[in-house]
Order: sequence, then structure tokens, then C-alpha cells
Amino acid sequence: MKSLSRSPLTRYIVNLVKAVTAILLIETLVFNWKFWISLAADYSSPSGAVLLSISKVRIVLMLAIYLLYVIFRPSSHIWDIKMNSMSRKSKVALSSFVILISLLSAGFTRITNQGEWLDAGAQYNTGIEAVQDGNQYNHLTDALLNGRVELDLPVSDILLEMDNPYDPAERAALNSEIHDSIYWDYAFYDGNYYCYFGIIPCLLTFLPFKIITGVDLRTDIVVAAFAITTVLSSAYLLIQVGKTYFSNLTVGNYLVGFILLTFGCGVFEQAFLPRIYPIPILSALTFSFLGIAFWLKAKRHFTESRDRYKYLLIGSFSLAFTLGCRPQYVLACLLAFPIFKDEIGKRLFFSYKGLSNTLAVIAPFLIIFLPIGFYNYIRFDSITNFGAAYNLTGGDMTSYRFIPFKILVQFVEYLFLPFQFTSSFPFITVINNSPLSSNIESLKTAEPFYAGFMFLTPITFSLFALVRKAARTALKDSGCSPLLITSLAIAAFNIVVASYVSGTNMRYFADFAWLIILSAILVLWSSGFSRSSRGRVFISILLFAGLALYGWTFLGVERFGALIQSCPEIYSAVQNAIFSALP
Repeated sequence: MKSLSRSPLTRYIVNLVKAVTAILLIETLVFNWKFWISLAADYSSPSGAVLLSISKVRIVLMLAIYLLYVIFRPSSHIWDIKMNSMSRKSKVALSSFVILISLLSAGFTRITNQGEWLDAGAQYNTGIEAVQDGNQYNHLTDALLNGRVELDLPVSDILLEMDNPYDPAERAALNSEIHDSIYWDYAFYDGNYYCYFGIIPCLLTFLPFKIITGVDLRTDIVVAAFAITTVLSSAYLLIQVGKTYFSNLTVGNYLVGFILLTFGCGVFEQAFLPRIYPIPILSALTFSFLGIAFWLKAKRHFTESRDRYKYLLIGSFSLAFTLGCRPQYVLACLLAFPIFKDEIGKRLFFSYKGLSNTLAVIAPFLIIFLPIGFYNYIRFDSITNFGAAYNLTGGDMTSYRFIPFKILVQFVEYLFLPFQFTSSFPFITVINNSPLSSNIESLKTAEPFYAGFMFLTPITFSLFALVRKAARTALKDSGCSPLLITSLAIAAFNIVVASYVSGTNMRYFADFAWLIILSAILVLWSSGFSRSSRGRVFISILLFAGLALYGWTFLGVERFGALIQSCPEIYSAVQNAIFSALP
């Protein structure tokens, strides 16, 4: 029997106590060097005294670095434990970590304090000469409960009398003195306001809550809920990817993939400003992850049992729901072709023998599309018109033109634009303040944009390893080459759509980021990087450097809901943590 002093738990606790002690000493003696010099100099004047300043930010950061080192160091057991043979303790630990990250994403919605703004309801904004009201889904709920699809909002005579109510400049000029109720980011069509955001999140959350309680459900609470489901569904997706293509996947590899997908797919970007915009995106991400995960599960059960029908149906219904969340996400249904490539080759789809399998995949999309198409038709006279073009926003979306050069520039910008640095805290600025934007008009953007996606997630540059034959061979041997190619093709299309519709916008990273990240994960897992200590260190550094870079953008002063205004305590704490330790 092992003695208590030798038990793993005791060792971990002892090492943690030592680490915390060391961190406190470093904070007190090293980062507060000014205090000790002041004390040694024995200043007699109060103006020469320096106070001891303990920074909670530095302490938390050092503790986080220590814990990450302990977990991801090359000799850590996580690189050796197989996912398919984990002990009960390992499963509990891994599940606890996933749940912790999901709760962290929900907690992130509280940082910018949007509750007060949402509770205030309609507010006139002189900067856009329109009314902002973040309770669209509550207005839609009220309309549905009253048997309507149009929103019960006052319609300004300005809109009714304009030849083109979608012209933002003319609209603002006409309303600059009157300050009439023109609702910003609401769809306006044929004299009525509509909610152009997908109806599925409303049917799942706002509507039942109102029916049960009789009161409105606040938008930021729903954002927090969908942030949790997105994190949990991403964890489930990667488990299914591992079981399908990588039978020897280790916990270390899984954690690298999970952290990369969770923090890179846009959950925290959406949660930062929990207004209506994140809800369609996070719900679409949730259903996309679940849909693909259940299809992968169906693939593994094709020859074992009739359970495949259940998994095919759940996967297809999940992906079909994206039509009622954020329609472009339904393109993920194309991943059925690489996922079921072998089954299609064996005529288990698209044949008389595979008729039941084919119907299990296709029927849910038809079942979901029919009511959504009807919903579109009674609003906008077309089953395929979701109403985004009729949005009263900063551009006339009814007259957009496809300009290839502009799309190309923004495509590159979305992925590869480097940071624009400044000399003042937080040392980064948006594209519009870059000298490059003065020469290329396409780089100007209406929303804050700090850097291209791949610069914020440098580990995704691992995709360029595919120029090497060895990487392509390893990927092919794992059987997921078609999945990677299709994922990147869908991502490229979604970047084009985002560039055309809204220009560069970090919120819309979520439309394509998860597909690029999934592809990068496939390359990493097939490469066997974790077999060497050097590979483990290199990938871990890239992963957490990316997290640090992306996290730093949340300090940006140009952001909507910028911390310097919405939560100056956090902004100042980080700023002081840096400058108080400098000469």
C-alpha cells in the first residue's frame, strides 16, 4: 500500500502549493521591484514613496501558465492516454474540463454588461439616426403569439414615402431632425417590419419561455445558453471524428483539437457582445456540430445495426435546422459526400438498395425546408428569400454588386491580414487606421477588424504542411482527405459570401473558421506530431500563442462594447499589470 505522501493527489497538491508560493514571491519581489528600491532608498518625502501593488491579473496569468505547463508538458501523461481506453477518473477529468470551458463561455457574456442596454428597449442613436432595439426575438415572439409574422412596431412615414428606404445616407438625412422610429437592423418590406434572423432559436427558447412564464426572455441569457451548447457540441463532434478516423487518438491530441475548435470557432467572439447577432450563429454552430457528429456515428454503425437510421435522421434534422438559424450553414450537408464516400461507392446510397438510407438523409431537409420556405413566402413573397437583403442597416443590400477584386482583397484579408500595431495600449488598432487602407478602399470596414483569422490562430498554418507528400500520405491513410478538401471548399465559399454581404467582420469568422479549424485538426491528428517531445512543445506553443493573440483583441478600444467603456475595471487591471512593472 502506497503511503499518503506518495499518492498522486498529494504530490499534485504539494506541487500546486509550491507553485502558488513561487508565484506570490515573484509577484511581490520581482514585479514590485520599484517598491523595494523605494524602501531601500528610505525616501523621507511622501512623494518619493512607491506603494506595494499586487496585481491579480499577473497572478492569475502566472498560475494559468503553470497549469498549462503541467498539463501539456512533453512528459505529461495526456500524450500517452488513449481516448478509447481512458480510466473513469480520466473521463471525469476530461468531462469536467469541457464543462468548465462551456461555463466560461457563458460567463463571458457578462463582461460587457449588455443586460442594462437590452432592458432599456428601443433607444434612438444619433450616430446612425435610427432606433436600436436588441429585442427582435421578443418582438417576433409577440407576433407569433398573435398569429402574425410581421412585427408590431410603428412604421415611420419617412420609410413609406422614400423611393428607396434601404438607402442609409438618404434615410439618415431625412431623419436627422425628426428622430422618428426607424428600426436599425430590422427587415423592412412592403410597409412592415420583420425579423430576418432565423426563426428556429425563437421557437426553441423565446417562444416557449414566454408561453410558460408570460414574460420576455432576455437576449443575453439565450446567447449564454447557446454558447454552452456550442462548446459541448464541439467536444462531442471531435470525439466522433476521433472514433471514426483516429482509433489511437490520445487525450493530449484531443485537448489540442478541442481548445483550438472551441476558442477559434467564434464562441467567445459572439459571447463578448451578447445581443441578437450571436444567437443565429451560435445555434447554427451547435446544430452543425451535432449534425456532422451523428453522421459520423451513423457511418460507424452502417454494418453493425439498424441504429444507423436513428443517427442519420438526427444528423440530418440537426443540419436542416441551420436553415432556420443561419442559412449558409446548411452547406455543411455537403460533408455527407466525403463522410459516406465508401458507403456511396458500395451503392448504400442513391440506389434501390440504399433507398432507406438516402431518404433518412434527405427527408429531414425537406421536412424542415417546407415550413421555413412557407415562412419566407408569407413575408417576402419567395420561399428562398430569408429577408437579409431588406435589412435597414449601414448599406443598401438590395443594390449590392459582386466586384471580384473587392472580394479577392477581402478574402485575403479575412485570412492573412497581419496586426496593425500602435505605440499606445493595447498596442493594436483596426484596419481603418492602417496605412494600407488609405491605398486600398476595399480594406475600409464598418466594424472593428484587427487581424486575419489565421494570424489569430497560427496553428492553422499547419494546413500548409500538405505541400509535403508525407503529410498528404498520412492524411490519406487516415481516410479523411475528402472531408478536409470539402471542408476547405465550403469555408472558401462562406468567406466569399461574408465578403460580399458584409465586408470584413470578425463576427463572421464563425461562418468559416470551424471548417478551417476542423481541417487543421485532421492534419495535426494524422501527422503524429505528438509522438515526439519537440512536436508536443511546438504545437502547444502555437496553440496558446494563438489564444493569447486572439484574447488580446478583446482589449481593443474600437470594439463594439469595448472594455474601456463597458468594463473599465478589467481594462485598467490589465493595463496596470503591464505598466506597473515597467521602469
